[in-house]
Amino acid sequence: MKKWICSHCDSINPMGSFKCHNCPNSCGDEDINKLQKAKEALHSPPEPGPIRSIAFECTAEVMMAKEKWPTFNSAHEGFAVLKEEVDELWDHVKTNQKRRDIEAMRKECIQVAAMAMRFALEICNEQAGRK
Repeated sequence: MKKWICSHCDSINPMGSFKCHNCPNSCGDEDINKLQKAKEALHSPPEPGPIRSIAFECTAEVMMAKEKWPTFNSAHEGFAVLKEEVDELWDHVKTNQKRRDIEAMRKECIQVAAMAMRFALEICNEQAGRK
């Protein structure tokens, strides 16, 4: 099922519904336009270039994580999740260069970046309140 993110509270909602299930805001034309642009960006390949490609992958990873796991309850929880991803990346870094799984290491890099983005969205957000 396709979903959209509320521009007011960043909660994930089913496509076709224009009322956020997590906050009292109805989404107006501005939100629908943002939603359409975000949908197009997520379902179309990024413009050429390595930075845009990685940013696209990180954004997709954040979306999947938000769908699978609830919002971080605190800065401590968010940091623990981020640290776990960094530790998994560190395991790849410590592996001998000749035996390193570059694709798996790259995947961990994307997950680290995605969890850092999620931390910034969910914890470093004064509108959501301090956690």
